[in-house]
Amino acid sequence: MEKQTNFFQSNTAKIIMVGFLTLILLIPLQFVKSLIEERSLRQKEVVSETSEKWGEAIYFYGPILKIPYKQTSEIVEYDAKTNVQVKKYVTETKLAYFFPEELKNTTDVTMVKPLQRSLYKSNVFNAQMDFSGSYVVPNFKINSIADENIMWDKATIQIRTTNLKSIKSQVNLKLGDSVYRFEPTQNKQNDSMSTLETGLVNLQPLREMKKQNFTFNINYNGSKMIHFAPIGKTTSAKMKSNWPSPSFSGNFLPNDKNKLITAKGFETEW
Repeated sequence: MEKQTNFFQSNTAKIIMVGFLTLILLIPLQFVKSLIEERSLRQKEVVSETSEKWGEAIYFYGPILKIPYKQTSEIVEYDAKTNVQVKKYVTETKLAYFFPEELKNTTDVTMVKPLQRSLYKSNVFNAQMDFSGSYVVPNFKINSIADENIMWDKATIQIRTTNLKSIKSQVNLKLGDSVYRFEPTQNKQNDSMSTLETGLVNLQPLREMKKQNFTFNINYNGSKMIHFAPIGKTTSAKMKSNWPSPSFSGNFLPNDKNKLITAKGFETEW
């Protein structure tokens, strides 16, 4: 006669027990997962808040020479009363933008003591950015704009950047022998970029000499990264920092022969 096996000693009971224990053990794992997600979210919030107060990521674009000019266009309108087409001439003011012939940027980034709140730290830095370069006489002839229509006395120079509130000093541009101060302007483009613009720039020396050099510098507090747009006809950039593990992005990366990274920081050229 075959001996009857107890259900609790059967293979089916063992499988059910293993499954039940597995489900029970998933409960504390779910609590741990929720705690990790909560801590990660909290870390992002704290880092974002502290970085915003110090200074966020830096994006720099400029300097750009802005020159207004007048353009007259012919408009043909139909007069319903006389059934005659009437020609009218309308003159409007437009803007032309010119980039530097040469642009050089030297940036010295110093990592300062991390900002700390509770368990969370935010890595922040101070960036001293020095710019130099030159402008040549703008060429309006390629667009068939007559010289008498160009408003040379209404020209300005502007730069666009993020992180405007973290600029630590007044920004002045020296063009030839003249010095012009940048001031914030109203942003009409509804984007994250802010605009700094000079007052009216005297372009008569540039027209006479055909070329003029400029210099200016900006001191930023920032975090995360620095982006620099190479808008010059020829652009070179050099950066050094005490941050030992940098990363680079964008269409222009430093060559290995121009990149020096040590335990105390890095120095590189583009």
